[in-house]
Amino acid sequence: MEVLIAIIAVLGGLIVGAISGYVGRQVISGRRGEAARREASRILEDAAEEKRAILLGAKEESLGTRSAVEADLRERRSELQRTERRLSNREENSERRATNVERRERSLAQQEQAVQQAQDELVELKQKELEQLEAISNLSAFS
Repeated sequence: MEVLIAIIAVLGGLIVGAISGYVGRQVISGRRGEAARREASRILEDAAEEKRAILLGAKEESLGTRSAVEADLRERRSELQRTERRLSNREENSERRATNVERRERSLAQQEQAVQQAQDELVELKQKELEQLEAISNLSAFS
């Protein structure tokens, strides 16, 4: 019977050892799992923070680029407006010059017409004088 008690004691010790080993292993693996979960959570938080930082940097860069593009666009629009104003001024000057040229041409045409009339009148007057002189000379030759 002593052997039986020894066997039961050994079996009881083995069972208690197995149970405590299982429980100890579960506790250790639970602690390792919890540590792994905490590490995974920390990694996820770090990744989220890095993501926020990257997005913030991208937004700042985008705003900087947008501001530069808008400034360039404003400058180009301003240059275009200056060019349009210069072109408009040139067109107005050209129209004024064309109007002045037309006015001068009309004035010259009127002056030419007046000169031509004066020349025609001179020719006519010379012709009349010549006829009068001939009439006078014919009268004096017959008298």
